[in-house]
Amino acid sequence: MVVDMCIKEIELRGLQSEGLYRVSGFSEHIEDVRLAFDRDGEKADISANVYNDINIIAGALKLYLRDLPIPVITFHVYSKFIHAAKIPNPDTRLEAIHEGLLQLPPAHYETLRYLMMHLKK
Repeated sequence: MVVDMCIKEIELRGLQSEGLYRVSGFSEHIEDVRLAFDRDGEKADISANVYNDINIIAGALKLYLRDLPIPVITFHVYSKFIHAAKIPNPDTRLEAIHEGLLQLPPAHYETLRYLMMHLKK
């Protein structure tokens, strides 16, 4: 829900923003967004009416992903990706990355896929 809502808001009004995901929003406002999600769930208002600076929403998304107890790329699979990145042969490297992706839990895989599709834009 948090990932989906933040990405939709960012794609609605922030894809042309200079430094998106690099420029940080005010930490107090990012914390306000986190509290709004904790308090109101999918009814949280993260629109431009409340948070005009899109970097606040991007910062809230980064905070959410950073604070997950089990990361999107799980600890077990992370080491496989690190190993795969060191493989010199591109075809073998791609195969190793694919094998790692298949080991992710379905929800993690779908979240990572959604994030990658967003970042590609």
